[in-house]
Amino acid sequence: MRVHFVGLGAGGCRILDALSGRVGDWRCVAGAVGVCFPDVAPPAAGVDRHTVTRREVTDFAGGLERRDLLGDASYFDRLRARDGTTIADGVEPSAPPEGIVVVADCTTRVGTVVAGPLLAHLGAHDTPVYLVALSDRTLSHVSQTARQAADATIGIDIDAWIDAAAETPADDPQFPDTIATRLQATFCHVSPTHHPQRVIDAGDVKRVLGTEGALVSVGYAEEQLANASSSLFGLDVFDSTGEYDVAELSHAIQTVTRKALHGSQTLPTQTQTCRRGLFVIGGPPEWLLHTQVTESRGDVVETLDADLLLGGDVPVVGSDRLFAAIVRAGVVPDGE
Repeated sequence: MRVHFVGLGAGGCRILDALSGRVGDWRCVAGAVGVCFPDVAPPAAGVDRHTVTRREVTDFAGGLERRDLLGDASYFDRLRARDGTTIADGVEPSAPPEGIVVVADCTTRVGTVVAGPLLAHLGAHDTPVYLVALSDRTLSHVSQTARQAADATIGIDIDAWIDAAAETPADDPQFPDTIATRLQATFCHVSPTHHPQRVIDAGDVKRVLGTEGALVSVGYAEEQLANASSSLFGLDVFDSTGEYDVAELSHAIQTVTRKALHGSQTLPTQTQTCRRGLFVIGGPPEWLLHTQVTESRGDVVETLDADLLLGGDVPVVGSDRLFAAIVRAGVVPDGE
């Protein structure tokens, strides 16, 4: 799935920075652009940063409503031209994204004021648009215009995820990478070197997240595995001869799946409220044993009791970790 990420506000831009450092050569990111206040730290390589002052926020949002993103061209014109090629140059532009993910720090004025007009602007096109809302568990800071314009909203309860000493998402150095990991697992499923046993494509993501503005929560877990020469760290999946121990590897797959299924979600939700689910498991291709992954998928089916469950595997060459992500769509926040 080719995804274009947009960051709004300090926390949203820092998550984009973290994503740009994580995806490497995975063929999933069509580009990234950040909109933030000038006092945010410089971005990582590959992130187009556009800063606006607090005074400019209202004008910026007004420009979006006039279909004039960033004051110079429409959003899709910018996508076509960001790599320096246009149809006028005689070069076919890059393939358009199959989804746009707006990561909005709703503790900032940019994240609240700009998110609604931006999502309304993007919703005028055929590409699915998803909102990642950094707010509290009730999403009280999120603009209703943004929620209504988004095909789906992934909720991030910042009170549960940022360090107690941090006042905002941008103040916690670990928070951006934590959320970037979960977004990568949700949207980026293609390895450039290995084909998965079961492919997750843009159509699967669209079917699970839906188009009716569903609320989404993501559970994630990973396990480091010992390598053949040393079992000092992580789960040891090798026998005395250095060969894979299928029983131990099966246990590792079950463990990481259960942690993603029953552990902390990006947004605490009521039990048995999931309408649709996506099960993603990834790691070194030789460790993604088909039978064991299928058994773990059965556990997910039984626990979620969703109307629809899709999923697949993500081979990650050279990794020493297994990871699993459980994406729940159509959830109800805990406490409502």
